[in-house]
Amino acid sequence: MKKLYYLIAVTFLILLHPLQSIAVTISSNGHWLKYKDKNVLLVGESHTQGWQQLGRDFDQYAYIDTLAHFGINVLHLWPFMAKQNQTGDARIGYDSPEIWPWTYSGGKFNLDEFNEDYFLRLDSLISYADKKNIVVMYQFFDGWTKSSSFSTHPFNAALGGPLSANTQFVELANYNAEMEEQYSASWARQQKHQYFL
Repeated sequence: MKKLYYLIAVTFLILLHPLQSIAVTISSNGHWLKYKDKNVLLVGESHTQGWQQLGRDFDQYAYIDTLAHFGINVLHLWPFMAKQNQTGDARIGYDSPEIWPWTYSGGKFNLDEFNEDYFLRLDSLISYADKKNIVVMYQFFDGWTKSSSFSTHPFNAALGGPLSANTQFVELANYNAEMEEQYSASWARQQKHQYFL
């Protein structure tokens, strides 16, 4: 768990350098968010497939240019997902060069050793987004360890991580199914947790 906190701390340090120019604050009247001293309505995109999975094959500059062209001014970026069968994924279709926050070799992650290329690429994405007036929200971890995805997750002990089961990472009501579409206040805590994940 100390390794996860270290990743968060390192990520904060990497992200801090541009924060003076891109900090998002609340306007004086409390009705708006302010970005670069202007009131803004943030309209965004949650990017869960591509940046990390495709690695250098993903043209992050063209992606940011496209968001800016369509007036999208916030990007929600997931830092990593469990390893995927990319050849079987219709959105990818080939074994692409994933990029991870940690080094990976011999079928195992080394959570004690950061992958400098990952953080340089992330820094480059954030800097370019800032130039295009796009806020980057960085999701600090992948909590989606349901069913088969935990078998390829960096935190799985079989791959070098600290956890032996997905139940140690996130507590859900059902690890093999989605939740009902309609929320119920009478649900157990685990159901509510899964619903809001």
